Amino acid sequence: MRKAEAVIALALIITVVGCATIPIESKMKKPVSMTKMKDTQVKHFVVQKQVFWAFWGLVPLRQPKIDKVIEREVADHTGVQNLKVTAKHSLANYIVTLMTISFIHSKTIVIDGEVYD
Repeated sequence: MRKAEAVIALALIITVVGCATIPIESKMKKPVSMTKMKDTQVKHFVVQKQVFWAFWGLVPLRQPKIDKVIEREVADHTGVQNLKVTAKHSLANYIVTLMTISFIHSKTIVIDGEVYD
């Protein structure tokens, strides 16, 4: 009985923790900054994307390209400032992860920033 409890406890720990990583990089020609560049702000944007991994977070299945999200927002403007990328768990993420015993690990990525001229 002790062995079964240990296996269940280990599975729950792996389910919650996982090894998932999210690469955040920008290869845009326009300026992308995590700090304030200018006082004038054209618009503020917040985009949520779902990210999925297999094998307890070891193999990425679907990850958003940060540049693609930013390019849509900054298309006719100079650049992006005050960029924040946050990974969070929602109830739906926990349900998917728990129902698949963390074979499929999911998170919600929130991309938040300001477009300036």
